[in-house]
Amino acid sequence: MTESYIRLKGYNPYHEQVQGKANEPITVAALLDEARRTLKASLKTVTMGEIYDRLENNAPRVAIIGGSSDHPAHVTDGETRLRFAAAVWAEGGVPFSFGIPVLCDGTAQSTLGMSYSLASRNLISDMVVNQMEAHSYHSAIVLAGCDKSPFGVLNGLANLDATRLAREDFPLHATFVPAHVLRGGAIPAPLRKELDKLAGAARAKGHESLARDLEETLGYILQCSSNQAFQGILRRAVQLHLLSKADHKRIEKELAIHTCHSNGGICAFYGTGNSSRMVISALGLVHPSVELLTEPPTQEQARAATKGLIACLGKPDFSVSNILSRNIDNAIRVHSSTGGST
Repeated sequence: MTESYIRLKGYNPYHEQVQGKANEPITVAALLDEARRTLKASLKTVTMGEIYDRLENNAPRVAIIGGSSDHPAHVTDGETRLRFAAAVWAEGGVPFSFGIPVLCDGTAQSTLGMSYSLASRNLISDMVVNQMEAHSYHSAIVLAGCDKSPFGVLNGLANLDATRLAREDFPLHATFVPAHVLRGGAIPAPLRKELDKLAGAARAKGHESLARDLEETLGYILQCSSNQAFQGILRRAVQLHLLSKADHKRIEKELAIHTCHSNGGICAFYGTGNSSRMVISALGLVHPSVELLTEPPTQEQARAATKGLIACLGKPDFSVSNILSRNIDNAIRVHSSTGGST
């Protein structure tokens, strides 16, 4: 029985050259085998012959682009890429996966690391183009995080699509899957009581502004930015002899280790991360099933987003650069009206 899958028209380097068909099937098989083991879903074993046939006959080669696990927004990329790999194969394509290094502005802030933040956007753009062209991928599923990476990837894909259209090559299509929101932490009750007492002591000593700042900050969701606010307040308390340096470091540790949920995600404030996912949605590059996620995408959501991508293949009107050009005005309006970050 012949397997049913999509066959795209046009030039196919995997048909003309044998080396890709000789070495790439093991990468696809490894990805799908891992998906079957990890997801414990009813995925049938895929043979090397089936992968060869899809490459030979120009089935859609879909790159799943993830980030690096040292960024909180990409902590769950490992499992998410497997969900999309399974969905791509089920929809008649050939899934591949590669990652890019992603710099966290929060981690780099106030250090030499911020000297590399803006530069990383162009580097990411170049890396994406390099890999997409080197392995002749038709389209991309982007597991987008925050800071400079979403628009670095988008810039690379849009420029590559324009280049391919100019040379009358296959248009490049993509769908973005912005990471879910990072759940804020909670200050342990004993520590909250201690900080309330510190605010009272500050007020009793005539330091009203310090007391108010501490009380206000205690009302925030615990996240990396509120840790920074606490840091400034605690340093002031040390300078005013309301807190010892040892207690400062103890409190700093307690706050830090209770900040981030283990599932990671985009920081829960309207900074670069959430502004990026809002703008990319406004550009029309995010499937409705995965917009504004509060949890990592499910298999059903991954399948819906993949179906949407596959349905666009071969249609130049829905290529990355054309979608971006048509929707850029809309994205600017959404960004401006919602007070988005730059």
